[in-house]
Amino acid sequence: MTDEEQERDYVFTIDDVTQYATGLYAFMDIDCMRDLFGESSDYFNVVFSDRELSIPSGKLYSVTSKDEIAKSSEVFVNMMKPMVVTLLVAATVIFCVVMYLMMKVMIDRSAFGISLVKIFGYRMSEIRKLYLNGNFYVIALGTAICIPLSKLVMDARYPLMVSNVASAINIHFSWQLYVGLYLCIMVLYFVINHFLVRRLRSIQPAEVLKNRE
Repeated sequence: MTDEEQERDYVFTIDDVTQYATGLYAFMDIDCMRDLFGESSDYFNVVFSDRELSIPSGKLYSVTSKDEIAKSSEVFVNMMKPMVVTLLVAATVIFCVVMYLMMKVMIDRSAFGISLVKIFGYRMSEIRKLYLNGNFYVIALGTAICIPLSKLVMDARYPLMVSNVASAINIHFSWQLYVGLYLCIMVLYFVINHFLVRRLRSIQPAEVLKNRE
């Protein structure tokens, strides 16, 4: 840690790390702190209390209440909300477009076979099982694996991305959030699958004649 006013560097050994959403703090034994910085036995650099304390104002540098912290946090959240919403919407659109195009390309490449099985009298439900329903298990299993894996990767990278920000953010995901993400992806899959079924219906048996030698 660097003291810019005194132009001194301090090296500490971290014993443990805990979640403290109010901000980024380093806690150490009060007597060791006083000895290290040459302070008197009645010196406190920070005091936390759930009630008002009778401390002379001359000994106070500043006073911060819970309501003030909440208001400042709300300002930060309001500033970041448009960017977060934009990222979520953009990620959802990209996911839908990529999934739709990949599955559409697969159907287009199988247009000859699809038109052929239509000539043989296969019903649409049977064709859907052959060309679409198999993707459900891939998406379902891949989503279940990739969501936790992506979270692990982001947890490893995120501290480096915000290393110049003097604040603490709780990035823990509850199990409800994991379930919600999984369900959202599956709902999007079924919506995309609906449009792909329409694509299957648009393929006519005449496609066989178009591809004859």
